[in-house]
Amino acid sequence: MKICYRCDHENFVRDDFCERCNNSISDVRPESFDIAGFIRRNYQLYGTFGILIAIFEYMLKELPDDRKYISIFPLIIALYLILHLIAKGSQIIRSRNWQHDDELLRRQSGFNFFVFCIIHSLLFFALILSLISLSESAKNFVGFVLGVFIFLVFFSSNFSNEQNRKSFGILIFSVFCIEVFLTLILLLPFVAVAVDNQNMTKDVVEKIAFYYTWFTQLFIYLGIGGIIAYFITIFGFSEDTIPFFSVFKQGNEPDYLKLFLGIVVLYGIILGTFLLSLKSLYAGFY
Repeated sequence: MKICYRCDHENFVRDDFCERCNNSISDVRPESFDIAGFIRRNYQLYGTFGILIAIFEYMLKELPDDRKYISIFPLIIALYLILHLIAKGSQIIRSRNWQHDDELLRRQSGFNFFVFCIIHSLLFFALILSLISLSESAKNFVGFVLGVFIFLVFFSSNFSNEQNRKSFGILIFSVFCIEVFLTLILLLPFVAVAVDNQNMTKDVVEKIAFYYTWFTQLFIYLGIGGIIAYFITIFGFSEDTIPFFSVFKQGNEPDYLKLFLGIVVLYGIILGTFLLSLKSLYAGFY
């Protein structure tokens, strides 16, 4: 990444002319990653992040329980800023064409970025854990919103076949999550019987129930959130360019996407067979 000395634009793609003012930057030295320098250059984003967290904390404390879910909106923007800053730091390192003489500087930049990622990742998960204080009525709403957010963060803003492929991948993965959710629901009576037969202590049973419920909710949040994210990403597409159909018109599509689609379809057929046989499947529980 080179910073234009005329307009102060950060150039991640071109290293000969500025992408904004077209000024020559051939003689400008590429940037390396330094935590203090990175924070100083992006202080506006960190300031915005602090304001959003303050708004989130205020709304979380002051709003009544049935309206605490509103506090998720400033938190979503704050989480996006954290991920954006991590991605930007990574781009600074990846955009530089490192020479053999730059090996020590490359290692120093890599170590600084590693520490930077750990700090920001801990901050990210700390904010996620703060949602535990929300009321039960708000958690489902928050879960679906976070599901949409997770998929949209990794969605490509490049409106090309890359975007089509990622949109289609979102749809396939979300359908897979819903299939796993239905599987966990179907297995619930069998898991309950297996736990009862083991004569486990009350604490162990409560932990199993907690994690089983947590994973079940996680998959439904990701499934519904992914489908919502898919429809958001295809907004404005014409009928013949919707990713579900157009992605296979390209001859160079990765095999793993088609393989995953086949697995999801096969999984759905097997799951559908069990759903049609629920009466016989649960015959021993009557």
